[in-house]
Amino acid sequence: MSISVLARQVSCSLRELRNLTYNSVITILLCSILIVGCGDDGVRPPDDCPTGACWKLRDSGTDYFLWGVDRSDNLFVAVGFDGAMVSSTDGIDWAPLSSGIKTTLFDILWSGDQFVAVGDHAILRSPDGLSWTIVTEIDAPGPFLLEGVASSGSTYVAVDSPSGQIFTSYDYGVSWEQSVDGDNNRALWEITCSGSVFVAVGAVSYLDPPRDVCLVAVSVDGSEWSFDTLDVTGELFDVTWTGSQLVAVGGLTLPVAGTAIVTSPDGLTWTQRPVGTIDPLFAVWSVDGTIIAVGFDGTILTSEDGIEWIERNSGVSNALYGITSSDERIVVVGTNGTILSSP
Repeated sequence: MSISVLARQVSCSLRELRNLTYNSVITILLCSILIVGCGDDGVRPPDDCPTGACWKLRDSGTDYFLWGVDRSDNLFVAVGFDGAMVSSTDGIDWAPLSSGIKTTLFDILWSGDQFVAVGDHAILRSPDGLSWTIVTEIDAPGPFLLEGVASSGSTYVAVDSPSGQIFTSYDYGVSWEQSVDGDNNRALWEITCSGSVFVAVGAVSYLDPPRDVCLVAVSVDGSEWSFDTLDVTGELFDVTWTGSQLVAVGGLTLPVAGTAIVTSPDGLTWTQRPVGTIDPLFAVWSVDGTIIAVGFDGTILTSEDGIEWIERNSGVSNALYGITSSDERIVVVGTNGTILSSP
C-alpha cells in the first residue's frame, strides 16, 4: 500500500487529536506524511521530483493509439486512431468521447476559444471538446494527411506529412485553402506559432545517396513560406516555443541512428544539440521553465535550457506521441491508449 493511499484512510479530525494516545500520534504522523507526500490531487510532489521527472500510468479506457493531446481551461482531450477521443478534467480519470468520424486524428489544438483536431482527410472544430463539427470547406486538389495544426488569432495552419502540403484558414478554422503545393520528396510533421512566426518541421528525402534531411518552414502570415534544410540527417517530428526559443525534436538516421534536438531563437538560425540517447523523439513541450521531450520506447527527456538534457523513467516501453499540460498536471499520450501524467 502506498503512503498516499494509506494516509487517505486516516481521519485527521479534531476529535481524534484530543487525547495524545499512541494511535493519535500515529495519526498525526500520517497526516504530516500526507501534507508532504506525492499524491494524486492537490498535493505537491517531493523536492526530489522536479517538473517532468515523476510519472504515473493512467487508465485511458481505450487500446487505440493516441497521437495528440491538448487542454482548454477545464478539459484535456486526446485524439487517435479511428477517430478515437478521450477526455479528462484532471488528467487522471478519462472517459471516451465521440468525434463523429472513423478516420485517424493525429493532432489537436486548443486555440484559446475552441478545439481544432486534424487527421486523415479530416478537420474538426469544437467550442468545448465535447461536441464536434466536421469542417467541409477545404479547397484542396488531392488527398491530404494532416499531422499538425497551430493558430495565431484568426489564422490557423495545418501541415501534411505525405507531401508537405500546407493549408491555411483565415476565419478561425471554418474554411481552408491550400497555401503550399505538395512535393513527394517533402514531409511536414508538426507546426507551432511563436507569437510572431509560424514554424513547421519535417524532412526532405534525397535519392542519391538515399537520405532524409531535417527541414524547417517559416511564415509570418501562414500564406507565404520559406523552406530551409538543416545540416542534420534525419527528420524533425515536433516543435514548440518556450517563450524564448524554439525547440524541435526528431530522429537521426546517419551516420548512426539517434535522437535529434535543434534549437533556434527565431526559426531562421538553428543549432543541433547532441544528446546521449538513440531513440527518436516524437513530441516536445515547455512548462514552468522546463522543456519535456517524449518519444520511442517510453523515452522522456527534460531540460532547463534545451542544451543539457536528463533522461527520466516513464515506467513504460510504449512509444509516446503527444504532450500538453495544465497548471496542475502534465499529460503524455502514446500507443495502445497509453496515458501518463505528472505528478
